[in-house]
Amino acid sequence: MMETLKAKRLVLLGIGHTNAYVLRKWSMSHCPDTELVCLSNHSYATYSGMLPAVLAQQRSEHEMQIDLVKLCAAASARLITSPIKTIDPQAQVIRFDDRPSLSYDLLSIGVGSVTAPIGTDSTDPNFVAIKPMQTFLQRLRNQLANMGEMDSEKELKILVVGGGVASVEIALCLPAFLKQHLVNPFKIQLVTSRDRIAPELPAKASGRLFRLINQRSINVVINARVKTSKNNALELESGEQIAGDLVITSTGAAPPDILEKVELPKDPCGFLRIDATLRSTGSKTIFAVGDCGSYLEQPFVKSGVYAVRQGPILWQNLLRSLAGKPLLSFSPQRKFLKLVNLGDGRALAQRGQFTAVGKWAMTWKHRIDDGFISMYQNPQPPMQPGGANHSSGLTHLDDQCRGCGCKLESESLSKGIERTTEDGQVEFQDSVSVHNDGKKELTASVDFFTAPFPDPFLSGRIAALHAISDLVASGSNPIAALSTLVLADGPQSRQQEQFAEITAGINQELSQFSVQIGGGHTIIGPRTEIGLTVMGQRDAESDIGKHRLQDGDHLFLTKPLGIGVLMAAQMRAKCDAKNYETLLSYMLAPSKPLLELLKQIGINAVTDITGFGLAGHLIEMLKSSKKSASVHIESVPIMPGVEALFQQGLQSTLAPGNRKQDRFIHRKHELVDHPKYSALFDPQTCGGLLFGLAQHRIPEMMSAADHLEIPIPTEIGIVGNFCASDDRYLSVL
Repeated sequence: MMETLKAKRLVLLGIGHTNAYVLRKWSMSHCPDTELVCLSNHSYATYSGMLPAVLAQQRSEHEMQIDLVKLCAAASARLITSPIKTIDPQAQVIRFDDRPSLSYDLLSIGVGSVTAPIGTDSTDPNFVAIKPMQTFLQRLRNQLANMGEMDSEKELKILVVGGGVASVEIALCLPAFLKQHLVNPFKIQLVTSRDRIAPELPAKASGRLFRLINQRSINVVINARVKTSKNNALELESGEQIAGDLVITSTGAAPPDILEKVELPKDPCGFLRIDATLRSTGSKTIFAVGDCGSYLEQPFVKSGVYAVRQGPILWQNLLRSLAGKPLLSFSPQRKFLKLVNLGDGRALAQRGQFTAVGKWAMTWKHRIDDGFISMYQNPQPPMQPGGANHSSGLTHLDDQCRGCGCKLESESLSKGIERTTEDGQVEFQDSVSVHNDGKKELTASVDFFTAPFPDPFLSGRIAALHAISDLVASGSNPIAALSTLVLADGPQSRQQEQFAEITAGINQELSQFSVQIGGGHTIIGPRTEIGLTVMGQRDAESDIGKHRLQDGDHLFLTKPLGIGVLMAAQMRAKCDAKNYETLLSYMLAPSKPLLELLKQIGINAVTDITGFGLAGHLIEMLKSSKKSASVHIESVPIMPGVEALFQQGLQSTLAPGNRKQDRFIHRKHELVDHPKYSALFDPQTCGGLLFGLAQHRIPEMMSAADHLEIPIPTEIGIVGNFCASDDRYLSVL
């Protein structure tokens, strides 16, 4: 099936409860000829309703998270986590700090709210705001770790500032979390500027909560308006001070900074004004949902309940807007069941004048929360034509892996090249010499693959780094680059955007060598492909290459393996957010420090690990050097999540072809299914360098790597004498 660029683009800014509903529905049924792009500061979203249960150790942190990497992959949506600079409603453009602008036809803003300031210095180190909730637990852990350096017998004073239902839940559920991270005794105080806690509840329910919180020895300070903070104490407007070693603020909702960058009507607090359809009163192409939208005609409190219930209306109105149909109105429900986690296995249930406390209420709350979050976890992979799901081992165009995973396997490539040579001899080079004037040598290399990710800018960055790696492995400084691009069919405006994003991504990575694309060629084809011809320069006497391995050389690898299987998992909505972030951190690691390492140490025997995997490229080195080597399988580094994916039977579509190199390897039979053995054949895109180094040079290399602030390369094996008798070049122990 041909890839086509869509005529329309829907952008979800912030994936809170409401926009998450749209993303989930999109994974089930796409809108015709429309692209979905998700913008988020984080690669996962947090279900706020489950936070108290996590603090109370009733649920794990993972259980309250929505994995946006998986959910976007399942919805065939693009995920962008770059910071936003401005939003221009007139031009319908979103501008970023570090990437090209993004146009939209419809924009749904669901960025939530931030914790309202309480007159204190927001940089006070002992203050931990409840929002952004995605980072709250880690920020809390960090602060508790710092507090752990105090005298273990000192009673710590923990202040929860707010007083609403959310603050009460935190105060009641916090003790279990604190006991997991502190050895000190502690005392919790709830500080509120109001004359009672939980003022959003009827007086009867509020009073019941007050009695329950007192029974837990949590002191409540009412009518306490905070003026400032100093010396680990809150200074009240009354002049009193309340000491606190840790202050958790949950003081209501304030607009996030991003809303200041949107020139649209706002309410007196700074939230975007909307009408009954959830659409901005200042733009027909922008919706604002959840906490960040304000409907002044029927105001309602900032609550996750309303954000959840806006989801179906937003979904319908986005579809109607794209189709040019009349929009539906959202009618906020005024009475609904409230369930307050008491942290002891019970909950308080309240609706109207009904108030009750019991374990049954907590069971009810868990059932509601678990039911909600389960809709967003473990999304199904994208559907293929005819209704077939992605699965491992498929090789047709739609399922073929991207990046170096779409490369022709080495055996087929070798046999093809043999047909073009008179003697049938094949020797692969990372780069070729173009010109040598006796002082400087000009080198060249070319690379080409299917765009590895839905984001053209990210794919451009990866394509540049991957192409540069051939020059780096030859010890050459990149000096010029030409692009060869295949753009998908579609509207010209979208093709222009795609071209600009790919080119900007390429240039961003080339800029570390003060290089930009100097020209190239572009055609329209069945799917997006990115190719680069790169030129480099090195000293004329340089003899760096694959053929330079010597007896006794220790083998080092600069990056862990597993890029291919993680990319395959991402295509199939099976790569979780944490592993995806790690994957990108390795793929996008800058090339220049590695080139400096090679030059400083004078490493001559080196290659880059790409599509043929570590086994294929190491065997190339051994063949050309007429050596053999042994690799200790437990020393081979792999990325997080890779072992589990191999155990599930997932692999890149190129991996079976790479496995043919197994005939050149000595190994025990039981290693065949070992995850790290599978990793030897995993195709790498932007993979690491593999090099050999004499033992006495190792300390020098480690010192240089430390000085260049790059990870110390991992030793994986050692080179020995070539044994021609059985044609086995590599022994895996």
